[in-house]
Amino acid sequence: RGGQDTPLKSKKLREAIALSIDKKALTNVILNDGSKPVDYLVPKGLASGPDGKDFAETFKNGLKQDSKKAAAAWEEAKKELGKDQVTIELLNYDTGNAKKVGEYVKDQVEKNLKGVTVNIKLQPFKQKLKLESDQDYDFSYGGWNPDYADPMTYLDMFETTNSQNQMSYSNSKYDDIITKSKTEWMADAKKRWTELGKGEKILLEDDVALVPLYQNARSYVMKPNIKGIVKHNISPEYSFKWAYVEEK
Repeated sequence: RGGQDTPLKSKKLREAIALSIDKKALTNVILNDGSKPVDYLVPKGLASGPDGKDFAETFKNGLKQDSKKAAAAWEEAKKELGKDQVTIELLNYDTGNAKKVGEYVKDQVEKNLKGVTVNIKLQPFKQKLKLESDQDYDFSYGGWNPDYADPMTYLDMFETTNSQNQMSYSNSKYDDIITKSKTEWMADAKKRWTELGKGEKILLEDDVALVPLYQNARSYVMKPNIKGIVKHNISPEYSFKWAYVEEK
């Protein structure tokens, strides 16, 4: 943060946080909108590999919630940090479901990791983005919508030099996977697919750089005589080119 270390420099603390959050309760009770709890980053339904299988279902990357493992990781984190109590700041949006998600994350972390205090900093959208760009935060709640149907639309953001990497994450092995997946491995779809799976594992398990929470769902109401609206997983959300009203 601002070029200075925070308690989250401890991988064990990041791991403890990832293991402490009950994502099923988050989606079923707090959100209750059809969103699905996830441990992976690349969402289901985005892209399939050379074998026709979905990326998320193939690799199953990420850390699953486990309160006992979370507590054990926190004990190790305390040794790494040399202290029994830490305070971290969660940067969050000041509107909508984001506020509820932030409060839930705070509750889960503080309940399962005794000695960790989470202070929430609520900001308007533009100010939050500026604080992220300035790297003036400890950890931040956010989301991402894909630009195209390939895992790279999520994974290359965390390459060391990517402008979207606003948390100073850097791993040379990860960078190498991203670079080669855009160049020499383009000619070998199977190799590229496998290596991208390894890259996601580095990000979520080896380094615990991110804590995925849920895959967003859309809810909408449409009259039964409206036909032909096409829904997309990738922006734009809908195509109305073929839409029509069915006469009763």
